Order: sequence, then structure tokens, then C-alpha cells
Amino acid sequence: MDNDDDEIGIDATVRRLEHCLVEALSAKKDAAASRSAMITMYMDTAQADTEMAKEAKKIWARNESKHRAALSMLEYLNAEAEETTLAQVHQSEPFQDLAREFTIPKVFHQPTAQQRTGFTKYVAAQERRTSPTAALEAAEKIVRQRYKTTILPKEAATDTRLGGLVEEHKNWLARSDHEPIRAHLKKGGVTLLRVASHNVQERAYSGVQYYACYMPFLVKGEKQSHQTLIQMMLEPTVTREHLRQTVALVERELFVDRTADAVCLQELSPDVAEHLQRIFGCDNVQRRSSWVHVSSSPIRGNGMCSALTAIVSVVPFVPLRDVAVVTPQASKSVVRKYAAVKLLLSNISVVLCSVHVRHAATTNEARNNNKANIDITMDALVDLLEESSITHREEVGSSSGSSKIAGLMTVGDFNGSLRSYAFQQQRTAGLCMLATTPEEPTAYAGSTKRNCIDGAVWISRASDDDDDTTRRAIAASSSSVPQEEWKFTCCVVSRPP
Repeated sequence: MDNDDDEIGIDATVRRLEHCLVEALSAKKDAAASRSAMITMYMDTAQADTEMAKEAKKIWARNESKHRAALSMLEYLNAEAEETTLAQVHQSEPFQDLAREFTIPKVFHQPTAQQRTGFTKYVAAQERRTSPTAALEAAEKIVRQRYKTTILPKEAATDTRLGGLVEEHKNWLARSDHEPIRAHLKKGGVTLLRVASHNVQERAYSGVQYYACYMPFLVKGEKQSHQTLIQMMLEPTVTREHLRQTVALVERELFVDRTADAVCLQELSPDVAEHLQRIFGCDNVQRRSSWVHVSSSPIRGNGMCSALTAIVSVVPFVPLRDVAVVTPQASKSVVRKYAAVKLLLSNISVVLCSVHVRHAATTNEARNNNKANIDITMDALVDLLEESSITHREEVGSSSGSSKIAGLMTVGDFNGSLRSYAFQQQRTAGLCMLATTPEEPTAYAGSTKRNCIDGAVWISRASDDDDDTTRRAIAASSSSVPQEEWKFTCCVVSRPP
């Protein structure tokens, strides 16, 4: 493969996965040929002959009486005239012997002329199945399988080579099908909040198999290729690398480059969420400058995603209730819970939510940019903003300069385009709503399709935008004079190659 270590982005990841899979399938093919040759060599040995003779003797001991009954019945049928009915056959001694050895299908107990031919074929099949030749063939299969599973472990020939491939390509196998993004909220030239976000693609079967289905290099219906890729993406080596990449993104955004005040994460497993709590939680005595809050979504297990969301922040916050969103599906309703916090900025408070909207259940919904599920989510977020604003006023007191929440910012994976939803500032029902997405694609969805489905939405009360308290709080953050309109932008964050 060409040296493309400096490549980044979705397409580079797909090319690397293709290269890795080609090598893996080649390793499996070579190993299968090697195993087959070794088995053939073993089956030609005297030891194998001895084992087969023993097994054949056991099988024949079980089948001898059955074979004699079937052979006797077959000889009787061949000797009798074709005019002999099945009812007459039922009265014969060979049939009584056959009935003692086999459970004869009910259809052959019906004394019709048409059933005699079928009955003869049935008896002939039982005679072949219980014959000495069949016993030898079954014994050979037993000895061959015993050698494969005990003397020659099934995957022994490929373990080393596949392990080396996984280690070599773990960086790419661990990558998500989403690119990380970063949203900036400004007003009057003053940056109020910078939030990075990433759907990290949970390392669970259901988390990676949907992505793997889209790979352009997988032949339709080619189960071996599909399952091999999934197997490699779920290897413990890759799972550990996935955790390292997730931690590195948070570390880089909040502490190294300091390009974000908070990071929203989606599709976390319980293990990754617990690890983030240990590293970045305020209980960590070595790092008391960051806080972590994780949603309480149910742990599903059995290969299903837990779909946890989380917020890691260097800005102090107060955890809020999870945003529970119920989206109807074809046969059931699905509940998702999103982590939400109240960020305590220097002069104002802002509600922040890490969101992962359920994907469209039907093709028509997908064509409509998942608008129905996004609308349901937006309604739930507006309710949270209203509830939080009331609680905040009661806690702080109406006389305080920070008695109002400036608004709610939600960042994450919407599984649909926000550009047609609320890309321009809207003032409806007393709300100011802004949506922003990067210019470039943020997720992979097939060989000819790149989706921009990650983004951010800002919701505030239109009356609060012109409120003197909010103006003073924003102005106190900078010496510049704030203008009237909010400015909301979003970009893709480059990941290290």
C-alpha cells in the first residue's frame, strides 16, 4: 500500500480498513489451505486408520439391527408385485420389524397406491444411512473433526498473522465512522462557549456492524469478509486503542490545545464512561480542574450498544436530569437519555446537552433528514431549558445579576441534516434558535455518500437576548461592545493520522 500515514478523514480510514481486510482474508485463506493439507496428511496415517476402525465399529453396533430391518423390508418390496398395496405391506413381518427400529412417517401409514413408491424410496434411504459404508464415512468425519479441534486448534495457523495485522492497523480499526466537531458560540464578537463533540462509535457488535455494512469493498452477501472486519474491530487490542483515542481527544481539546471549554461524547460503553470518570472526574486528586457527567441510559449488553452520552468540562457545572426522548419505531418506542449540565461560566449560566438523536426508522424519514426525531428532541430540549430557567431563578434569586440562564446549547449526532431545520436565526414562539453544521461531511454512509449529520443547536428566549442582565454579563467577558445577534459556527476537528 502507498504511504498515506499523513492522510486523515473518513475516506482515509475506509482505505486503511480495506487494506487491512484484504490482508486478513489472505491470511485466513492461506491458513485454511495449510490446515487442510495437515489434516489430509494425518488421515493417511496408521493412527488415523485405527481410530476410524474403532469409531466405525461403535457406529455399526448401533445401526446393525436397523440396517437389517431396512434391508429385509427393501428385499420384500422388490420381490412383491407392483400391484401389492401399501395396506398389504403393513401386514408383512418385514414392516413390523421396520416399525420397531424406525419411527415411520405418518404419511406412509396411509394405505394409498400412490404412497408405495415413496415408501420404497424412504426404506432405501434408511438402508444406505445405516450401512457399513455409511458407518465408515461417519467415522472418518469424527476422526477428522477430532484432529482439527484437539491436535490442530482451528485458528492456530492464523492467530499470529491476524494478531500482527490487528496490531499494525489498530489505529484505523479503532476509529469512529464520525469525525469530531467543534462549535463556537459568540455574541458581539465575544466568544461565550466552545464545545467539541464526537460520536466515538461504541465497541459493541451493533455499534460496528452497521458501519461495516457500508464498506464499498465488501461484496454483497460476502459474510466472511463482513464478519472478519467486525471481528478485528472488536479485538481487545482495538478496544484499548479506541479508549486511548477517546481520552486523547478530550485531553487535546481541554488541556493541550485548549480549543474547547467542554467536550460532548456519544455512544460510550460503560467501561469507557467509567474510565473517563476516573481520569477527568473531580474526584481525581491529580486533576481537579475538570468535571464529568454521564447519562444514565440502560446497559443493554449482548452485543447491543449502551449508547451512553457524556460531558467533560473544564468549566464547573451542575448536573441536570437526563433529557429522555421517546422516538416511535415500527414495532416499539425507543427511549434515549442525553447527559445535560448547567455550565457556570464567569458571569452567566448556559445549559449544555450531549445529544445522539435516534436514526430514521423508515426510508421516507431518512429522505426527510430525520426531521421527525429531531423535532421530538428539540421539544424535549426546550422543556429542559424552561425547567432549568425556573429552577435557576429560584436558586439564585431574581435580584442577582446572574439570575437568568442565557440559553441551551446542544451538540452531537443528529442523524440528519440541520441545515434545513433551523440554519438561520428563528424567532418563533418566543424562541431564538440557531443551528450550525460543518461545511465538510462528518460521517460515513456508503461509497457514494458522506453525511453531515453532526452539529449544534443554540436555543434561547428571544426576550432574554435583549435583556440588560444578559447584556451586562456578556460585556463583562470582554472589553468589546456586544452587538445584537448571536453567531454560531461549527467545524470538523482534525484527528492525528
